[in-house]
Amino acid sequence: GAMAIGCTVFPAGVGQTEQQLQAMADLQPNAYVGTPSFLRILVEKAAEAGQTLSITKAMVSGEACPPSLTAWTGMDALSHNLEALLVRQFHPMADAIGAMGVKVCHEWLPRAVASGSDIVARSYMMAAAIMGATAFVKGLGAMHALSHAIGALCNTQHGLTNAVLLVPVLEFNRPAIEKSVAALARDLGLAT
Repeated sequence: GAMAIGCTVFPAGVGQTEQQLQAMADLQPNAYVGTPSFLRILVEKAAEAGQTLSITKAMVSGEACPPSLTAWTGMDALSHNLEALLVRQFHPMADAIGAMGVKVCHEWLPRAVASGSDIVARSYMMAAAIMGATAFVKGLGAMHALSHAIGALCNTQHGLTNAVLLVPVLEFNRPAIEKSVAALARDLGLAT
């Protein structure tokens, strides 16, 4: 296992927090692999003890994301698909993928946020994220340009920042995107 490739392995679980913090102080690991909730426990316990953790990167898994993070990452997927679809460049395949990605987000993001253990909804949202990454080969727009700048200056979560910017950017760009948005609304069954 992990020991065979040179990793230090020590007991896990909330009952072992003090021993883990001592081992981390002695060994100075720069990475964490585990659940996000336990990483939070370690960070909080280290702060209480006045200990600075040496961890600079983490790979977390093993439990559902909280609803807020699910919503934010879902809005990032939506914004990738939507902006790629609305960029005024000729790329019919990217347009088709972006439109499908928006449709998947419309149908599955509310369900993924409502139930973190809904593997079907999460699978569809994973597909939507991949669709967005594929579609934005065509380009992105003001929402992402602003989101990256705001995130760098204010340390905001990227998907949440995109969500906040979505409506103002769409309103600003209305003259250039109105026909495309109307067609998308019809495809989603939102047009009246």
